[in-house]
Amino acid sequence: MKKKMLVIISSILIFLGVISFGKNLYFKNIIEKELSKSFKQDITIEKAYVNLISNTFILENTYFSKDDIIIKNIKTKMNFKDFLKNKKSFTVDSIIFKNIFFNQNINTTKLSIDKNNISLNDSKITNDKANQFISEIDRQIKGTKGLTTLFKSKFSNENFSQNTSQNLLQFFIKNVDFIDVIIQREVNILLEKKIISFSQKSRNFISTLKNSKTSETEIFIKSIVFSGNADNISFNGEFKNINNNLSKNFSIPLNISLTEIDGKGKGQIYGNININKLDANIYIKLESFNVSSFKNINQYISEGIISSEQLLTINDTNINIDGTTNFNNIIFDKDFINKSNKLDHFKKVILNRLINLTQSQDYKLSISSNFSTVTDFVSIKTNLPAQIKRGLISERSTFISFLESELKTEYKNKIEDKKNKIKRFFKNIF
Repeated sequence: MKKKMLVIISSILIFLGVISFGKNLYFKNIIEKELSKSFKQDITIEKAYVNLISNTFILENTYFSKDDIIIKNIKTKMNFKDFLKNKKSFTVDSIIFKNIFFNQNINTTKLSIDKNNISLNDSKITNDKANQFISEIDRQIKGTKGLTTLFKSKFSNENFSQNTSQNLLQFFIKNVDFIDVIIQREVNILLEKKIISFSQKSRNFISTLKNSKTSETEIFIKSIVFSGNADNISFNGEFKNINNNLSKNFSIPLNISLTEIDGKGKGQIYGNININKLDANIYIKLESFNVSSFKNINQYISEGIISSEQLLTINDTNINIDGTTNFNNIIFDKDFINKSNKLDHFKKVILNRLINLTQSQDYKLSISSNFSTVTDFVSIKTNLPAQIKRGLISERSTFISFLESELKTEYKNKIEDKKNKIKRFFKNIF
């Protein structure tokens, strides 16, 4: 009798286990299919659990293939009985997204500088502005002015170096503002793929919102809580009282806190979003973040502390981002100069010296920037040219002496060769 009861209980447990496993597997397949359809991309879920007693379901390791996003844990709480009674209108008590990870599409280890061309994901784009600046340095030294100075100097390396260094210094002082043009172009080369991607995704997202203002099924979500990591920055925030019928959403407050994982950086993203009218003002503040936490920035700045304030404005399908970013205690990474095959030794030395003029302890690099989805272009204005110009003027005599010394070394052999050729020419004549 006891054996029969044990068999019956075991059978019931096995049956319930099979039902439970089958229920979870069925639920997982349904959710994968519906999410993939809604987001128009392949979405895979590693595991799914449904608990009818606690009115919760949990998804583990949900991966959005197109956006390259993985969410380790999604927990939803809702009344299943109410849902079964009325599938056209129901309430979700809460959705919790834990451990959201955004993978980076740009692999910075593959970025290399070759003859002043930026090679990014196997596509080469030339920074023509930088080429113009470098060519003009050549013209100042080797061009007509340089040759005229050479002959006037009676083939004296010293006189030639003095006159050329004076011309070169005046060229730098007069044209130092061109550095911002080069930086602006360089930033847009580096971020081109991300800028285009962001612009397209934002427009598509807003268009989707516009086209989905009315829905047969009305879902009211009391709370959405989310947290995760993007590079070296962790974030967490919450939305409240959201209706999928967008005409019923007038003002949704946004408040997201940011924390640097390996550092002291703190930040906040806050504002209000009117999904019904599709407009928003969102403020982004960063304080005391390390440069190393931002992959694109540390291509050029190896050390420094970042503080930034940005305003993101959404008006229908147009998005604008305006703001300022400040760097303290910066050290420029000069590898992008030293590894360039476009620059000869002389230009590398000169450009490194120009950068050194900005690296005083009290110097703060300030950058004003603007981006618009209308142009898909980042415009930039920095105080770097003003700092270099100030340094050139205040250290005029020192910088000229430096240029003279470098020019003497650079052209000693060339000038001697020219002198010998001319001597041989006159010797042959006479």
